[in-house]
Parts: sequence; C-alpha cells; structure tokens
Amino acid sequence: PQDGVVFCPLDLGLPLHTCLPLDAVLHKASDELQYNQQGLPAFSPRMAGLQEALQQLPDICVLDPFESTSKVINRMELCRLTEGLKHLQLPAAAAAA
Repeated sequence: PQDGVVFCPLDLGLPLHTCLPLDAVLHKASDELQYNQQGLPAFSPRMAGLQEALQQLPDICVLDPFESTSKVINRMELCRLTEGLKHLQLPAAAAAA
C-alpha cells in the first residue's frame, strides 16, 4: 500500500458483505450503464445490486455518486449541464485556461 491506500477489485457476483471491511468505493459504474425499455439510462443488475448494498452501509464513502454517473450517458442531460457552465462566474485566470 502506498500512503495507506489499498485498491482491491470487488467481485460484483458476490454479496458486498464478503468484501468488507471497506472505507470507500471507487467504481466505474458508467461501464455498467444500459438503456432501459423507456430509452433511459439504467444500471446493469450487478451495479444496481452494488448501489442497493451501499445504501445499507452509509459509513462507506462512494466516490462519484451513482446518480451523477447516469448523466454521462444521457446526452440531453449532459448537454443541459454543460450549457449551465457558461453562466458560471470564473476568476480571470481560470477562464483563460
């Protein structure tokens, strides 16, 4: 471990409690997004199961909340979010970058 951080893969085929103890979860949920029957982005059953399990374990920090991840695949939502960025008041140095 470097700086006390240990990364280990989670086996989404196993119940989350078999992988404990965990302090945080860094996921790639966007890789598990699919379109549902209504044409909206939804997580695969494996990722939905992880999300449900983590809701029962509030002491585990989830990096990049699942709710934010689905916005990446929904192009209309992503467009709406990026359009809102032009209204931000940035310092001159940040705006020039």
